[in-house]
Amino acid sequence: MKRSVFIAICVSLLIVVFMAGCAPKVKSRVLMPAEVNLKGYKNVAVIDFEGRRTTGENVSRWLEAALLKAKVGGAPYFKVVTRSQLTKVLKEQEIQMTGLTDPATSRQVGKILGVDAIISGTIDGYDIDDGSYTEERQKSYKSGGKTYTKMYYVNCTERRAYVSFTVNFIGIETGNIEVSEPVSFQRRAHACGGARNTQLPPRSQMLKNCARASIERFVTKITPHYVWQELKLKTKDDSAGISFLSKGSKEDKAREKQVNGYIKNACEYAKHGDWDNALRMLHKAVELKPKSPAVNYDLGVVYETTGELEKAKQYYEKAASLKADGDYIKARLHIDTRIKKRDEVKKQMR
Repeated sequence: MKRSVFIAICVSLLIVVFMAGCAPKVKSRVLMPAEVNLKGYKNVAVIDFEGRRTTGENVSRWLEAALLKAKVGGAPYFKVVTRSQLTKVLKEQEIQMTGLTDPATSRQVGKILGVDAIISGTIDGYDIDDGSYTEERQKSYKSGGKTYTKMYYVNCTERRAYVSFTVNFIGIETGNIEVSEPVSFQRRAHACGGARNTQLPPRSQMLKNCARASIERFVTKITPHYVWQELKLKTKDDSAGISFLSKGSKEDKAREKQVNGYIKNACEYAKHGDWDNALRMLHKAVELKPKSPAVNYDLGVVYETTGELEKAKQYYEKAASLKADGDYIKARLHIDTRIKKRDEVKKQMR
């Protein structure tokens, strides 16, 4: 894969810059590696989960849909065999869906379908219940020109939904379970008063949301995925006392003003996603003040945001060496992790 294409994939085009207080922040989606490298398994089939018939069928369909939505660079990371194709082959071979849990049968059907792996699972828990409790509240009222507080109690209901299941990723050639992951999720909802039962989310919807959240956890484990990252920019030079010119000289003050002007312009360009001009401003600033921690740090932020991590590391290191500021030290440590994760993603790309 070409370097420029890989950068475009690893750093999503969706980059948002917003103002928080005085410091502009850059928020971008960054591609992170899967916990388990399943690069060699491209074509997969999802069979019905065991445990509860209808629930197992639904969970397998939701997992199938989640895998189809798990995209890298605009293309699904896995190619999922459709339910109709799987059902057709099973009917032709006179095999029940439950029979696919047997390794020999899985290999047989897998080879016919042309898949590299079969994903199966077991429903361990799929429950919801309501519990009652009372809640103390207070209200104010006036009487005789004075304000009083009255305590009272209301009846409340807590609805708890819990879903758990074990997902198995079985390689066709070996019959080995490459990944076996127990996943679970729970949700709670509260409502008080006379109409509380109508205010609570429907039971079926809560269970469905829990199941889908559990599925997302599993999909994240086996596919490269995007996460949000936020970096903040510095808005002014902080190299006071570092300049090679005498402190307080006219030349120093003029230089300081010019550098801060460049930083301000760079932040404005960054605010609108104009990274080329933001870099142009910051490079002008660093030419005037090569020992400015803030300018070097901002250069690191912009280069990291645009995916040029080695350049970002260079400027973060320079900033941290010039000033032992928490943001600079944190950025220096953070960029090593980013580079490591990027290299892991490269190994997982097909």
